[in-house]
Amino acid sequence: MDYDLKSYYQTCFEIEATYLLYFHALGIGIVLFIDNQQSLRPQRKIRALSFIKEGEIHFESLKNAWN
Repeated sequence: MDYDLKSYYQTCFEIEATYLLYFHALGIGIVLFIDNQQSLRPQRKIRALSFIKEGEIHFESLKNAWN
């Protein structure tokens, strides 16, 4: 019973962490990407992509810490 409960909470945690980090990074990335399209500043696009990559790295570290 304890193992099933732990597995359930682990799955919920991974789903919640995935959505929070991914959508936060994606939202920042979209805003910066739109700003980049309007002002044609390539450093903004690079920063937007780095936010998305950073969100993926944080999720992997949370996932590894749980296991």
